[in-house]
Amino acid sequence: TVDESGAPLAGVPIRHRVVRQKTWEFDGFGGITAGRLRDLGNTGADGRATVTVPHATDPLQAGSQGELLLFACAPGRPMVAGGWTGGRFYEDDSHAAASGRPWLQFTCASAEPLRGNCGPVPAGTVAHLVAVCVLMADRGGFTHDPRIFLAMVAADGSFSFPEVPAILHSSRLTLVPPPGSTRTFPLFPALAERQLPAEVAPGAPGRGDVLHDAADLRLLVVEPDGGPARGGMVYLARVDMQEVLVRDSVVCLPVDPAGRCGTRAVPGRWALLAVSPAGYGAASLDLTPGLREARIALEPLQRMRVLLRGHDGKPVAGAALQSRGHSRRGAADPVETMLQRFGNAVHKRWGGLCTDAEGIVSIPFVPANGVTYRLGLTWPEGTTEEFVLEATGQPLELRPR
Repeated sequence: TVDESGAPLAGVPIRHRVVRQKTWEFDGFGGITAGRLRDLGNTGADGRATVTVPHATDPLQAGSQGELLLFACAPGRPMVAGGWTGGRFYEDDSHAAASGRPWLQFTCASAEPLRGNCGPVPAGTVAHLVAVCVLMADRGGFTHDPRIFLAMVAADGSFSFPEVPAILHSSRLTLVPPPGSTRTFPLFPALAERQLPAEVAPGAPGRGDVLHDAADLRLLVVEPDGGPARGGMVYLARVDMQEVLVRDSVVCLPVDPAGRCGTRAVPGRWALLAVSPAGYGAASLDLTPGLREARIALEPLQRMRVLLRGHDGKPVAGAALQSRGHSRRGAADPVETMLQRFGNAVHKRWGGLCTDAEGIVSIPFVPANGVTYRLGLTWPEGTTEEFVLEATGQPLELRPR
């Protein structure tokens, strides 16, 4: 490990990302979770360390060994990644040709810490930052590498993230009060590149008022039959996300048994999607300081019914639904993007669908602008021509191809 001038850095912890934990999901919105790191050792006075990795051969000599991403975590400097991930070799956060050297070099350049101040808060408050870091590739491309950073908030409200890389795709800050505290902090939107919300900028005028005078959102979510959406989820994202991806900006809120959920959020226009196994509802809300209550009535999933008859005109039972491809056009509207993601999750349930004794199959789906699905039916004795998924009043009748 060396600094920006090539001088060795001593005492730098080298860590191995063993796994990136995955969240549960039934709705297509798996959130960003922390990677699990293990310490391999620290560099000596010459900036070097020999570490043991769980591979049968030396990955620097034998080529790709699957996932083997290491991090140099120099105190007070941004962490630097190197090793193998996604079938590519990286050094200093960038894709590179494997050098064949018997060592992996990390250049730990200094950078200005990412600083913020949220004003006086209860002791033990933690600043939690989801940073979508980048592993640079050829011709200006890059791979997203989400990481989570934590910082304790000082008594005067100041905090800093010195280990956050100098280049980020996006970031999202959350202030977490200590256990037992009654203090609540508002949701902040995800922001492009390496920045913190204006509300916590050091020296921001009226900072305390902004954090206290947030919008208190209270939602009642009801199923298509009018009952509470037990087991449902609500997703929020700011509309003005610029270049931030919806998957990196969505905040998930669970719905309680009474169909209610709530949160605090900084004022602005927020996109909302409420989902349950039975339905969905989307809207956008302009939130201003104070209490805002809203009722979200879910719509039932739309359905397409298909009837399959053989050459003899009799119903064909047991024909499985088969995907024949799809096309997707990106949406500028976050609500439409969230509908597309939820639609993907619903469509994963198609795997067990097949025609019944009457030759009919009912296909649930979420209508989303810009997405076209092509499907077909197949069974041991035959297959059908493809058809486009759409809501129909009468069953679409198909015959063997």
